[in-house]
This record gives sequence, structure tokens and C-alpha cells, in this order.
Amino acid sequence: MRNYTKYLGILFIFFALIGFKEYSYQEAKSFCGATFEYQWAFLVQIIGWLFLGLFLGGLNFINEVKKEGNWKANKEKLLILGIPSFLVLLLHGIALFGVTLPQPIVLLLLYTLTTSLVKYFAILLGYVAVSSFTKEKEYVNESR
Repeated sequence: MRNYTKYLGILFIFFALIGFKEYSYQEAKSFCGATFEYQWAFLVQIIGWLFLGLFLGGLNFINEVKKEGNWKANKEKLLILGIPSFLVLLLHGIALFGVTLPQPIVLLLLYTLTTSLVKYFAILLGYVAVSSFTKEKEYVNESR
């Protein structure tokens, strides 16, 4: 019964986080309608998806905190998954504020926007940022 309540609590927090993200996005859109600063609604949406990824990775992180050992970073996970996701989101942020980028990068950004891949990059970045830290026990080899 304890596991049921724990998973129901996680599910409730997950849906509450999505609801808060959508509410914030709608408020940012109404702000943009009044001020014509369209970039804020997009940034609010990306930050919301990033927090969702942080929440999903945080579930794994909580289990790691309970373990004994030293903290280790999964560098391969950060390099292969984290850095490309961060770069795509960074390029979106740069382009959003009016910086002119080369044509191939603009095409990549348009592709990620039209296929809704931006939100998956944000979720992936949040998840990878938190879940790449694990605890490992150090075994001392005492051979005499």
C-alpha cells in the first residue's frame, strides 16, 4: 500500500507541474499580447519543460542520495546527451533575442520548432543534468 501512495504522489506532482507550466505559459502569452515581447512565452515554456526533466531525473537522484559511497558524474551521458541538448536550447535562446545565425543553424532551429523537438531537448537536458550523478562504493583491495 505504501508504494501505491508514493506513486500516486509522484503522479500528482507530475500533473501539477505540467498544469503549472501550462498556466505560466498562458500567462506569458497574455503578457506577450499586451507588450509584443513574444520571446518570453517561449522561454517560459522551455523552462517549464526543463523543470519537468529535472523532476523526472530527481526521482533517480533521491534514490542515489540514500546510497553509501562517493559521488561520480557519468561524463559520457553528459557529453553525448547533455551538451547537444544544451547547445540546441542555447541556440534557440540566442536566436530568440535577435542574433543572426548562419543558415544551416537557422534551418535546424526551424526543424526543431516545427516538429516540437525543442520540448524534448529541454526535458532531456533536465533529466540528464540530474540523473548523471550517482554514488559508487569504493572498494579497497587489501591483498597482503
